Amino acid sequence: MKLSRRLFALAALAVALAASSARAQANAPAGPTNGPLRMALMDAILQGLENNRSLRVERLAPAIRKTFEKEQEAVFDPTLKAGLSAQKARIEQPGGGGVSNAESTVVGGSAGVSKRFATGTRVGVEGSARLLDSSLYSDRFDSARAGFSLEQALLQGGGTAVNLASLRQARLDTESSEYELRGFVEDLVARIETTYWNYALAKLKIGIVSNSMELAGQQLTDTRERIKVGKTAPVELSAAEAEVATRKAELINARATADKTQLQFLRLVNPQGVVPWLVPIELLDS
Repeated sequence: MKLSRRLFALAALAVALAASSARAQANAPAGPTNGPLRMALMDAILQGLENNRSLRVERLAPAIRKTFEKEQEAVFDPTLKAGLSAQKARIEQPGGGGVSNAESTVVGGSAGVSKRFATGTRVGVEGSARLLDSSLYSDRFDSARAGFSLEQALLQGGGTAVNLASLRQARLDTESSEYELRGFVEDLVARIETTYWNYALAKLKIGIVSNSMELAGQQLTDTRERIKVGKTAPVELSAAEAEVATRKAELINARATADKTQLQFLRLVNPQGVVPWLVPIELLDS
């Protein structure tokens, strides 16, 4: 049941990523543009899941961990070995008042397979054959051998607890990387949503501060008129000018905050086909 839940979760993630890919491709511009980029919150989340570069790197972690798991499983895979040899010799030997030449050919081959089990048991089957053909004899000589071996570890390497420790650790590492990926995705979605609303708030603050600066400018103008007609002391002019300067500084800070938040948002979403530092963003959700 635990494996089924994991498979179901991975399948759901795959379906969500496929849907986000299709929607992101449908909404993505055909080529580089300077905007404006119209984006709703859900579109931003889906594009972030598809295009965020950090997430692309994090997606590789479970696959990399899976390779270590496969490596530990390979310890219990069957091992096949085979060999083939051939030898030809020419022998000169005296006989019958002269020297006679004799040729002999030896061909041999062997093959075997062995498998190690988690219990510490190793089973092997091996067979070999040898053929001798010599001009010294009228017949060929051949031999064959087959063998079966069984080994059981009693002390070191005995029992599944020892032999499966590395495999179980690799599986835990794979499962841990999947949970880390899930946590990264959840954190990414939360950061995209938070940055989306922070950018909306920053744009509202620009409007609020702009209105405040206009009001401060009007107060400065009124103060100057009052000073001209003698209704206000000249010392009040410094306070009005200081108020205007303060509002200008607040407007600069508000615009800087909005630009910074916009870059953070574009870095998280990474929309394709746009120039991040030039494109203006129009938020569709208020």
